[in-house]
Amino acid sequence: SGIECKFFISGPVEENELILVGVLECVFDTISTLLKGQVDKRTMLENLELILLTIDEVLDHGHIMELDAVAVVSRVLMKASDANNSQTIGDLSVSQALGLARDQFLKSLSASANGGRGGDGF
Repeated sequence: SGIECKFFISGPVEENELILVGVLECVFDTISTLLKGQVDKRTMLENLELILLTIDEVLDHGHIMELDAVAVVSRVLMKASDANNSQTIGDLSVSQALGLARDQFLKSLSASANGGRGGDGF
């Protein structure tokens, strides 16, 4: 029913391939769990905030933060519920999800501009 999605990861030539595979598997497993196995284009677009939060929880400025999909799912759902103020992610329109993602991105940029201080506590 949905359009197939492909996941890619890139890294420096000297990077350990097993580490890159671990990151890719963590991202895919987390997304698959969050979307209840419906990893297709439409479902992913409807839940773009969850996808972006997943990537944010796994990687931070190119550094691997977490490779345990269960832990990432827990953190993404916690952040999604905080951001929505008790509104479920399924109730968001695409524009609302993109707006939340934009706000998170700008918050991340401002934290980077301040020398990494502020933001998410890292």
